[in-house]
Order: sequence, then structure tokens, then C-alpha cells
Amino acid sequence: MLQRIILLCALVGFFVVSIPASDYISLLPGTLKSFADELFFGAVGGLILIHALWNRRINLPPSLGWFVAFSLLIALLSVNTDNRLSTMAMGIFLLVKPFLVFLAGEMMAVTPDQAQKLGRFVERVMIIMVVSLFLMVLLLDVALPVNPIPGPRFTKRFGFEPARGPFFHPFIMAVFSLFAFMYFLVLYRMTRRQKYLGLLVMLLLIVFLASRVRLLFFMVLSVGFVLLVLEYYLGRRSVVVQRLVAQGLLALPVLLIGFFLIQEQIAIYADPDRAVRTRLIFTAIDINKNTGGLGAGPGNFGSVASIKEYSTIYHEYGFSSMPGARGANTSHLTDQWWAWYLGETGVLGFGLFIAFIIAYIRDIGRGIPAAGRYMPHLVALQVAVMGMLSYGLLVGAVETFFHNATMGYATMLLAAFCRMISRQLVRIG
Repeated sequence: MLQRIILLCALVGFFVVSIPASDYISLLPGTLKSFADELFFGAVGGLILIHALWNRRINLPPSLGWFVAFSLLIALLSVNTDNRLSTMAMGIFLLVKPFLVFLAGEMMAVTPDQAQKLGRFVERVMIIMVVSLFLMVLLLDVALPVNPIPGPRFTKRFGFEPARGPFFHPFIMAVFSLFAFMYFLVLYRMTRRQKYLGLLVMLLLIVFLASRVRLLFFMVLSVGFVLLVLEYYLGRRSVVVQRLVAQGLLALPVLLIGFFLIQEQIAIYADPDRAVRTRLIFTAIDINKNTGGLGAGPGNFGSVASIKEYSTIYHEYGFSSMPGARGANTSHLTDQWWAWYLGETGVLGFGLFIAFIIAYIRDIGRGIPAAGRYMPHLVALQVAVMGMLSYGLLVGAVETFFHNATMGYATMLLAAFCRMISRQLVRIG
């Protein structure tokens, strides 16, 4: 029962912890508003620990070695920083937080037989969530003239204002839909049940109504990703390259259409004098040139800690004169993780984090052949999680996915669950 509660919390986390970005937490007292996401997933981590102790079995987390290596590197880089101790400590904690979420999830002891039952439970929860979300979008954004849920107004795209359902921002809804789309696409591919096809249509409509071009683009790419992963692990590996080329050619028109739709936004992002995100990337590269690839150290660049005292690097590189990077509004300085990790931890820390995520994706994938024999629901969760981790890597220039409570924490907890099951399946053959 406790296992089901933990997985339910991770799945519902896509919804529940969207509240830190909205007015829904106005009822929380004082500083609790800033820590709503940490409190939620801290509670989930507590449930995992209780589960491990109840079963008298605490798994040695496979990610422990990665965590130790990354932490030692951060400790060495901290020696040269001149920040206050509180700022440096905050910077260190933020950098290692993804590792802590993975480590917490890996402590949950689940057998393959339990995983099969939990997989069916996850499917029922996902169906309820998708159908409920679709109906809420139809009610709040289509039937009503204005969505009554508190939130900002957005510029019209495709001739209508972006739908956001019960969420504060349509992007949160679209990212969850991407995860659910990959999950049900795997189930449809493996079982050919028509109910999954209906859910896929609902999810496509949700993302279209949300008017998130980037998520529509990734949803199209996810079809190729899912088919290639299933072919590689459950089909004929010899045809994967040919399929990849064929799907690349088919996706080319989609790429061109997507480029046409967002060409003005791309032009802004390509100009470092107009886009904070682009300047952050170039500045992170320049920092590494000046520090021999070691970076500026924790709490100095691209992180929430770096704006606590407003790092001198921002003055040096002219960020203090750019909208979204000065005064009370510094949100553009902290909305991506590529520049952050590269700028603070250098080439080695940046590369180590990417290698860790890739190793995680590989480990989850190794369990798919064994799970594919009798656990399609688990395979669906494995592939969807692999897709979301890949998404997090690719969008690092425009999102802080692995530090986003709404998307990242939930994905990482589910990924930890999938990894531990995959390792067991590989072990028993």
C-alpha cells in the first residue's frame, strides 16, 4: 500500500507542485511559500525511508558514487569562492539537489512481482489524470469565455489564447502531457488497445490548445523516440539506423514548420544583446576560458544563490543593464541549467552531470527486454521516463528541468523506481 502512495505522490506531483509558481500557495504562512516544492518531495522521501525501514531493507543507492564524486568536485571548487558562507552553502545544495532526489527514490525496495502490480496501478491513475485534465480544459478554456483559475494572460497563438486548464501556466500542462503521451504510446504499440489511441488524441489536443510550439515539436519527436527505443530493446537492432534515417526525413517538414512558427523568437534568442539566456551561455563559456575550465564556483553564476547577493560577474558582463536580469526581476538569470552548471562547476562538473543522466537512461533501458516479456505497463513507464530525462538534457538552454519541482522532481523519483526495477530484472535474467 505504501508503495502505491509513493508512486501516486510522484505522479500527482506533476500537478500538485505546480503551486509554487501560482497564487494557490497564498494561504501558506511566511517562508513556507518558497519551500512548497521541497516540502512536498521531502515528504515523499520520508515515505520512501519509512517503506525501506518497514521492510528492513535499505537499498544501497547506485547513484551514491556519482553523488560523492560530484560533491567532492563542488567542495574543491568552493575553495576559491569569496561568497558568504550562507550563499556558498545554498549554491552547493542547489547543485547537488538532483542527486539527492535520485538517491531518495533509489532507496525504495520493490520486487519485479510488486512492480507488475504497481504498473497496472500507475496505468489506472494516468488514465484518470488525462481524462480529468481533458475535461477541465474543455470546461475552463473552451466552454467558459475566460479561465477563472488565477494566472497571467497570454498572447494569442493559432488565433486563440493558450489553454491552461487548472494550471497557473500552460507550459506545466503541456510538459505533463508529453510524459503521458509517451507512456500511452508505448502501451498502444505493445497492446493495440483502442482506448490508448483515444487518450493519445486527447493529449495532442491538450498540447495544441495550450499553444506550446516547443512541446508540440517534442511530442512529434517523441513518436520516433518511442518507436526506436522499442525496436532497439524489443525488436531488431539491425534496423534501428535505417529507421532513424527514415524518421529523420519524415520529421524534416515538422522542423521547417516549427521554425517558421517561432522564427521571431529564434531571432531574439540568437542575439546575446537581446536574450539573457543566450548571453548566459556565452558568458559561461568565457568564464571557463578564463578559469581553465573550472568555472566560477557555487553560488556565483546562473543559480538562485547567485542572485541572492547579485554576483559581481553579472555586473562585469553587462547583465545589470538587461531586462529580466536586474533589480527586482532577475528571473531570466535562473531559468536554465546549461549555463548554470557550466558556469559554476566548469567543464568537468557539467560533463559529469550529463554523463550521470545518460548512465541513468542506459540503466533503465537495460531492463526493458526482460520487462517486455510480461510487464508492458512497466515498459511504458520506463520508456516515458527515459524520454523525459532526454528532454531535460536537450532543453537545458531554456529550462531548469532537473530543478523544476513540477516536472523534474516527479520524473526523477519515477526514474529511480524504474532504474531499481531494471537492475533487478537484469540480475535475474
